Amino acid sequence: VLAKSGEWRWILDRGKVVARDPVTHAPLRLTGTHTDITARKHAEKEAGELQRTLQESQRLESLGLLAGGVAHDFNNLLTVIIGHTTLVKLDHAHVPETVDHLDKVVLAANRAADLCRQLLAYAGKGAMSMEQLSVKELLRDTAHHFNHSLNPRTTLDLTLAPNLPLVEADPSQFQQIIMNLLLNAAEAIGENTGQIRLQTERVELIRGELIDARPSADIPAGTYVLIEVGDTGCGMSPDTLRQVFDPFFTTKFTGRGLGLPAVLGIVRSLRGALTVRSTLGRGSLIRIYLPALPERPALAFNRGASATSTPPTGTAVLVAADEADLRTLLGELLQHAGYEPVLVPDAKTACTQYAATPQRFAAVLLDLPPTPLDCRATLQRMQSTHPEVRGVLITDLSERDVRARTGYDTFAAVLQKPFTPESLKACLLRATNRA
Repeated sequence: VLAKSGEWRWILDRGKVVARDPVTHAPLRLTGTHTDITARKHAEKEAGELQRTLQESQRLESLGLLAGGVAHDFNNLLTVIIGHTTLVKLDHAHVPETVDHLDKVVLAANRAADLCRQLLAYAGKGAMSMEQLSVKELLRDTAHHFNHSLNPRTTLDLTLAPNLPLVEADPSQFQQIIMNLLLNAAEAIGENTGQIRLQTERVELIRGELIDARPSADIPAGTYVLIEVGDTGCGMSPDTLRQVFDPFFTTKFTGRGLGLPAVLGIVRSLRGALTVRSTLGRGSLIRIYLPALPERPALAFNRGASATSTPPTGTAVLVAADEADLRTLLGELLQHAGYEPVLVPDAKTACTQYAATPQRFAAVLLDLPPTPLDCRATLQRMQSTHPEVRGVLITDLSERDVRARTGYDTFAAVLQKPFTPESLKACLLRATNRA
């Protein structure tokens, strides 16, 4: 019903006819009630929107867990492929044709590893080296490089707020976020005349303010750095908007469709949020909210007590890995690096082996399921009687996740999968203070 104020109101009308014309039976009198239920209808609408947001968040979380699980197993396979291929190259260095074929295998494996990293980024578990960053400086550099690839009819307007607080992020992944969004904006404009806007702002959010935020609307209250990327391009339909963060969904003729899903995953790992507004034919606007840092010293890699004690002098390396293929590969790589490998399949055997001849081992490599906490517990058992032991964690988790789950007080180094023989050797040298 249109009220006198000009506002449309929801009315629940209940009633019945109490008098009719005796000849035509047409209604003459009615009795009943009109109840204004506008507030209830608005509450139902908000509840429905919150429920849809929750379902979307749960669905994306499930997809993230699936992507992370696939990427974990895939990383183990790639590690074995790259490692054995490198060993074969060493044995056939005198046959150029063979080396050429093997180089192509390594190239393909590295491309697969890149896809794996994007899956892990979508799952919020990508490899990151966290630093305190100035958003203003990074955006200025990224925009400078991006300007060279723009078509002449598209302009990039850069509006960066002064005195923005720092954020904690991986510089390369932060630039990946911005570059993905800028590239998508440029593609939405195409060869037409258009405008891309990149701007920043310091904002104070209250809890629950961003009801349509991804990956969760329940973003904590506090100070955030807001980064906006808008364009005057083709925009997105409601159907496309609903699927735009699904892994492998793409509107392009070619491509893997991991650009925006990877953006979402990185933002999730940084405990931030993003919102999307888009209208078909009128452009899009994406807002990213990253938690602002208080003034504090940058986080650093703390090698802990085991790394400050006297370096071990042994030449053997104890390898505790549950997967037989990976364990075998590590043994061969260590032999080529000049170490004596001792391979065991579980934590109990590893502790027994180390306790028998601790002076024999230069380091201990650990890759035991299901979490890094199991590796930490194993290493701590060894350190309880032999604090000089140097432990190296082999994982596909990000640096941030490892720090959050185990801390850096236990491990002397972390080796990210998939790794190469060179990175394994360099990691061991760092762990034993021989680099």
